[in-house]
Parts: sequence; structure tokens; C-alpha cells
Amino acid sequence: MVRISNEMVQEAPQFLNPLREREIDLRNQKIPIIENLGATLDQFDTIDLSDNDITRLDGFPVLKRLKCLFLNNNRISIIATLTPSKMVGLEELVLSNNNLKEFGDIECIAKMENLRRLSLMRNPITAKKNYRSYMIFKIPQLIMLDYKKIKDKERELSKQIFGGEEGEKRVAQQVKHTNEEDLDGDAKVDAAELEARVEGLTAEQEEKIKTAILNTQSLDEIRRLEQILQSGIIPESGLQLDGDVDDEMES
Repeated sequence: MVRISNEMVQEAPQFLNPLREREIDLRNQKIPIIENLGATLDQFDTIDLSDNDITRLDGFPVLKRLKCLFLNNNRISIIATLTPSKMVGLEELVLSNNNLKEFGDIECIAKMENLRRLSLMRNPITAKKNYRSYMIFKIPQLIMLDYKKIKDKERELSKQIFGGEEGEKRVAQQVKHTNEEDLDGDAKVDAAELEARVEGLTAEQEEKIKTAILNTQSLDEIRRLEQILQSGIIPESGLQLDGDVDDEMES
């Protein structure tokens, strides 16, 4: 299975896009899960994860610089843990051509206060009754949905449909969530595995790395260890510290 690693991040194309923002290209790598993005060291405005095999939207570290996230042409069927506080600057999210089905699945997205542009084109959710009105009502901070600017009259219509007591009843009837039990095998994940993806280094691991930094005389080695400490990711080759290394310190 292809995994996002320090090596993949370092070797991926990195450039200034037409908006003069730093972008990293991780598209078309057959990546099945989002993990180890701490290896980017939060140095990018745009991350492109298009054309992969991702089935769940979760596993993100703190990426305060991130403004734009491309996830089109994957197999995403659930948004599990997309914590707004981890991506406070996110302005654009492209989820075109995935497998999102229910209104309730976008609740995490709705909490992203700075989100301005969202695309859910070619997802089953777009075929649901009052789709566009619900998205506009639920995510009022949007200025563009599915590459179409949101008009004032659309905002008024969304309030008429989903506002007030009648609107609450309509929400209760139409808003459902995708359950873990309903997912395909590839989209299911063990809770412990998910926690491991985002937790990073243990306190013991951090302490050993800090000790190794103090004891080494090589500037290259110091830079290597500092990158591991900042990203929270142990390379596939392991830490390769001088002396004994616990099994848990190896990847």
C-alpha cells in the first residue's frame, strides 16, 4: 500500500502556482488514506491530493497556512474528523467526483469559518432534493458553490426552505449521516489506527530525539532530527539513532 511519507513529500513537485502561492502536488499516487501530512511542515498554501484512492476525509494535522485543498477524483464517502481548528485558514475545498451521499456528512465542513469556495460536483449528494439550498443555508460563509457564485436570491430561498420551525422539520426529515457500518471495506478504519495517524510522536520518542540532537556534532544530522521532531513522522528507514533504539521507534 502506498503511504504518504517524509520521502514522498520531499520528492513531490513543489512550486509557486499561478496565484503565487506555494503548492505541493501529491496527485495520482494511489494514496488510500490521509496521513503524515505533518511532513509538509505547514509550508504550503495549496495541497493537491487529486486522483488518488482516498476513501475517508480525516487524518489531518494542524495546517494553519493551508488555504486550498484539492481532493477531486478520489473515492471519499465519509468526512470523519475534519477539525476546523487544524485548518483555520482553509478557503477552498474541492471534493468533486467522490462518493458523498448525505447532507449530514458535510457538518464538519460547515464549521470552517473561512471557507469561501466548495465543490461537491459529481457526488451523489448533489442529486438530493434542495441540495444547493441546503448547502447555502448550512454553510452561509460560502460565496461560491460548485463553481457558481451564490446569489442573494438563493440565500433568501435557502432561508425560506430551511429556516424557522417548518425548516427545522424539513431538516430533520432530509438530513441523514453516513454510518460506519454502511461503508465499503476500504473506507472503514479502526479507531486506534485513526488515532495513531494523527497523534504523531510519543513523549518518549520526542525525548529521545531531543537527546540525540544535543549529543550529535553533525549539522546535517541535527537538521534531519529536527525535521522528524517538527513533522512528528518517523521515516520508513527508522530514526537510525546512535545506540539502542526501541522497536516502537522504528517505522
